[in-house]
Amino acid sequence: MRCIIALLACLLTGCLATGCGSDKKAEVTSEDTLRKDSVAPDTTPDSIAPISEEPPAAADGLFDDFAYNFMRNKRFQKERITFPLTHIVDGKTSQIAQNTWRFDPIYGRKESYTMIFDSEKTLDSEKNTKLTHVTIEMINLQKERIKQYIFNKKQGKWMLTAIDEHNIGDNVNADFYEFYKNFSQDTDFQNKHVDQTIAFTTYDDDDFQKMEGIIDGAQWQDFKPDMPQGQITNINYGQDYGSSDCRVMVITSPSAGMSCTLTFKRRAGVWRLTAIDNV
Repeated sequence: MRCIIALLACLLTGCLATGCGSDKKAEVTSEDTLRKDSVAPDTTPDSIAPISEEPPAAADGLFDDFAYNFMRNKRFQKERITFPLTHIVDGKTSQIAQNTWRFDPIYGRKESYTMIFDSEKTLDSEKNTKLTHVTIEMINLQKERIKQYIFNKKQGKWMLTAIDEHNIGDNVNADFYEFYKNFSQDTDFQNKHVDQTIAFTTYDDDDFQKMEGIIDGAQWQDFKPDMPQGQITNINYGQDYGSSDCRVMVITSPSAGMSCTLTFKRRAGVWRLTAIDNV
């Protein structure tokens, strides 16, 4: 990824000096802040001893702080589940008793995870301390199944209150998930579903200044990130997907210190990549 970013910086410098042989414009701006992610990888979660006491109250401020503990501490997880836990599979409801529950790391053991927002404006939803309802989705693109973990904040504490498993076709993001399945694994499909010009943002390796500009859609293959295939994740902090023709996918790899944002727009029923943000 650092090599890609360095290449991008060089390309941008060339574009600014020569116009890259076209009339496209590129701009460079600077910002002092970088996106930070609170979830770190857990390669050996079973070796972490269960917590012996309740974490500080601050763990319930941001949902992501709570989720970090929930996915890594067996005792804490069990304390934060409403038992008997409602379990819905294709519309049929059953109950999971406390003594039958097995620790579930959700996406805590994965090298990367994804979040999908309905617009650029909702990217900061995860920082909202007033949230009372959040859903984590594990999306199996190959089996076309979704497992939703439904969390509600009760008396100041986040609790897992239900699990809902269903076909991907019953999800509000069904068409985007189908699109992304093809986009993530088929190069020809990718090339047909990128705009002629793609807005991009990256940071210079030397001075960490933010750089913004435009690349030709044909250059997508030179700058594309590693995209998860087969299974992806999503955290719904309250995004209203049904009323939006925009999807902003954040791909985060804590172990690599990498976060990449891909913006897709739907026009005439067809999803296309319109922007890349590498940080």
